[in-house]
Amino acid sequence: MIEENGENVVDAASGSTNPPAEESSVLPDTPIITSVPAVVPVETAIIPPAMPPQIASEPIIPENRPDIPIIIKNRRFFTKQITKLVQEMIDNGETPIYDYTLRSAAEQKRLYDAGLSKCDGIIKISQHQKGKAADIYLVDKNGVAEFEWTYVKAVKWHSRWEELGGDKIILWDLGHFQISG
Repeated sequence: MIEENGENVVDAASGSTNPPAEESSVLPDTPIITSVPAVVPVETAIIPPAMPPQIASEPIIPENRPDIPIIIKNRRFFTKQITKLVQEMIDNGETPIYDYTLRSAAEQKRLYDAGLSKCDGIIKISQHQKGKAADIYLVDKNGVAEFEWTYVKAVKWHSRWEELGGDKIILWDLGHFQISG
């Protein structure tokens, strides 16, 4: 228990007095804790009440973003489908790794400026920014990521991706898998 007595901070447990901390290191009206009990007795612990099920299970949606439930639904669908695809790749002897599933606008702009994307992240938004795209690379027998897909493998896995509800292959970015909408 901490008590303040004018100019000093008193630790009620030990009775020791410490000078107040410099204002720059402590927020105003914030007590300085000088000792903490090792165990909080169960009878003094504050246990928050359980959230009602309707609150715990419903996402909080800002009023200015009525599209959020659709985005969440689409991201959940994308996650389920990309997981299926990656598992099928593994089952067929491939060693896939994910790269770039969710990007910030700043990262998207950096990639655009470097000539690595056709989406600038501001005017033209990438599906990565919506959490509905992933770049997948395959690892070879030596443990090295193959950043350039062979056309044959790309067509095979993108055909399967389309069957799972994904978008068509992007010929200039063969390791990119996305769902629009």
